[in-house]
Amino acid sequence: MGTETAVERAWHRIEDWLSQYAPRFRAALNPPATAAEVDTVADSLGMEHPADLRIWWGLSNGVRHVADLPGGHLIPDFSDPYPALAAIRDWRMHLEVQQKLYPPSMREEMERFVATQNRQPAGTLLREWYWLPRWLPIAGDGIGGGLFMDLREGPLHGCLVEFSREHRGTTPRWESMTQLWVDVADLLDTVQTDLLRNDRIDDLRIGRWGPPNS
Repeated sequence: MGTETAVERAWHRIEDWLSQYAPRFRAALNPPATAAEVDTVADSLGMEHPADLRIWWGLSNGVRHVADLPGGHLIPDFSDPYPALAAIRDWRMHLEVQQKLYPPSMREEMERFVATQNRQPAGTLLREWYWLPRWLPIAGDGIGGGLFMDLREGPLHGCLVEFSREHRGTTPRWESMTQLWVDVADLLDTVQTDLLRNDRIDDLRIGRWGPPNS
């Protein structure tokens, strides 16, 4: 058996923690994505995504939202990771909505703008609110925001940026999918689980990194 990658080690720590302290949330994690689902994302984008994203989807295909899921989220602040096909669905949605915002007379100008921005290194963010075709949404907060992965070239290829319906972050929050899950695993290890009553342990507010009502 080969040596685990950093993203695999971090994710297994998260799964172990959830199994012990938030089993209902653990049960909402989807099984691994199929190779065909992950390939669909790459084919739609017309480019490969970072290895750690492919590896992670091969471990868990995002979070399944169910009616009795405990209040809380896996990614600070209040987002959950998308399944592979949901990521590409939202990617298409962002681009389609954007196309409708600009009249045909501006299409050529916008294509030049996009071509210029695609040549900028990953992590170079725009002053204007515009969705680039190399930004892949990989997590959502349920109200139009979440995280996107910047797939442009450069040292920060694969970095993660927060966004909402009105704006997006001015700098990447995580440099990679691996860094995200390492941070989440480390944060979960700091939760004071001894403060949780046994009858409430499954209601841990994961996105708040503390016990209920904290």
